[in-house]
Amino acid sequence: MSAFVIALAALATQTKRDPSKALEELSALKKSGASVDVVKARAMLLIKGVEADRVALNQGEAWAKVFIEATEFKTAVQLARRNALALTEPSARTDAWFTVLDAANKGCFADDIVAATRNCRLTSVSQSYQYVSVVPGRSGATILALKGPDAAAKYIANSLEAMDWSVAKFPSANRQALVARMRAVQVFYLARAGKIDVARKVLADANLESPYYSSSFETVARSIDILQKPIGDFNPLTSFGTFPGLNAYRGKVILLDFFAHWCGPCIATFPDTKKLYAKYHSKGLEVVGVTQDYGYFGKEQNLKPEDEREKFKAFMTKFDLPWTTVVVPWLEIWRFGIFTIPAIVLVDKKGIVRVFDDQSYRCTIIDPHYLERIVQRLLDE
Repeated sequence: MSAFVIALAALATQTKRDPSKALEELSALKKSGASVDVVKARAMLLIKGVEADRVALNQGEAWAKVFIEATEFKTAVQLARRNALALTEPSARTDAWFTVLDAANKGCFADDIVAATRNCRLTSVSQSYQYVSVVPGRSGATILALKGPDAAAKYIANSLEAMDWSVAKFPSANRQALVARMRAVQVFYLARAGKIDVARKVLADANLESPYYSSSFETVARSIDILQKPIGDFNPLTSFGTFPGLNAYRGKVILLDFFAHWCGPCIATFPDTKKLYAKYHSKGLEVVGVTQDYGYFGKEQNLKPEDEREKFKAFMTKFDLPWTTVVVPWLEIWRFGIFTIPAIVLVDKKGIVRVFDDQSYRCTIIDPHYLERIVQRLLDE
């Protein structure tokens, strides 16, 4: 049998495989409560034998999503990009570029992020909201971590220009909400790049009436005071586990996890952070949980600090957190510019703050793939 015939047979077999059914199976696994590792293992089986250059164009985006679940991000980018370039219907083409962005963010591929963003042409209000949630927040944070604040500010400026053009045709109410949100994000990254005067001008010109957006600027301004600077140390009120001080971790990468016992999204990050800790602790990663006294726990109000901490001790045991957690005065958290939680701060081996990432402009739980790749890079330095 000739090589040509064998290739045709392989292509015919591959074409019969249905990526939509694979996605349905993976979705069902997630709904059943299967762990990320189980979903990944199944996805890896489903993509076995799938050759990216032989996937039919009309199946490219769906297969890309399966490859994302298998954490094969480079191949996912390749599949989704090929599909996006072939599509002619504007809305479907933009959806495909969003899939490229998803894979590129999880894989921390800065050039692919920039290229995908440049190709997004928004056709609906829903796509615009998705763009505002993904591009300035998630993608901007990745560019910030990989290439620094100046590159992130440039990326945001370019993406917001495209956004301005795209939303011009939308109804007034939708347009005002979108513009307000993206201007606040622009301020966020300009401030992180150290361009405080420019950030203030953007904020003033935007005339944001919402106190949510206008008050966030001062929080952002505080956060830039710690980026690319020595971390300093905490003065904890108490700790759960031994806390020798942050300076004692010099030579290691530190992940500060800011959270609260009442915060559902914070608790949702625990399993992924525990996996990260288990995988990289022996290679030099330290995790320190950071929280404060709130005066209540569950339905019990007006608790004294010692009573709340006693209940928090049971909370730590329940979730089996293997790292030290410190309870600090709220001013210790305020100096980091923490606006919402969960939030992380990553400190390199020299004690310099390299990443500040909260949920103010992401609208998602911190992506574990993004976090792992940044930790790997810092450990390799």
